[in-house]
Amino acid sequence: MTEPDIEACRACTKRVTDWFVSTLEPDGTIRDELDLIAYYHAPNLLAVTDRSVEAQRMANWLAKNALADDGDFRYQNAKGGIIQPSMQWNYINGWLVWGLGRLGRFDLTERAAGFSSVSRTKRRAGFSRRPIRNPAFVLCRTPSTWALLVRERSA
Repeated sequence: MTEPDIEACRACTKRVTDWFVSTLEPDGTIRDELDLIAYYHAPNLLAVTDRSVEAQRMANWLAKNALADDGDFRYQNAKGGIIQPSMQWNYINGWLVWGLGRLGRFDLTERAAGFSSVSRTKRRAGFSRRPIRNPAFVLCRTPSTWALLVRERSA
């Protein structure tokens, strides 16, 4: 990749980030979108593009509205309706833990990583797709692994 290519990528990333930030409400929500599918990559994007003010607003909204007492991220008791999140239960949580960890929000990641660890299965060295102990539903996902690493490092 040449220097002009790198600069073009940086400019594109800035435009995308500026557009995304323009969709954020003062409370940290994305316009009127409350489906968690719209949020799970956002903390990472905001963290790596140095948009900490917006990232913290979103983290505060997630803490208040989407982080359940058991450490699972869900809104109004559901992951969302756009896709079948039951097939990606810990995937969504893992991405949120990863991004929130980058923001230093260990107050949230500790609880969420604890929830993800319930789905860890040693038999297949991965994580079940949802918080059940059925080895037939195992997925090994990097974000779930990050969730546990964040938890182990903060312990």
